[in-house]
Amino acid sequence: MTTQTQTNPAFSLEAIKALNSAAWLEQKRLSALELFLSLPIPSRKVESWKYTDVTYIPLEVLKPASHVEKVSSVDALPLSVK
Repeated sequence: MTTQTQTNPAFSLEAIKALNSAAWLEQKRLSALELFLSLPIPSRKVESWKYTDVTYIPLEVLKPASHVEKVSSVDALPLSVK
């Protein structure tokens, strides 16, 4: 499968490792990346995506947040992101 997101180096194993996150967060990111890469990009044949135009989204410039406070566990996260 070839997609724009697979060619974006910001969404890769190397990028996740370079973030030097807490082990629990890195594992969550790795699991999310694995799931993301295993799923096909939705097409307009999927009813809920039928009228969704994503062509204007600049996928080549998207990147994960890098300037965030580190927390030691999920319990330390603000309620707004739990």
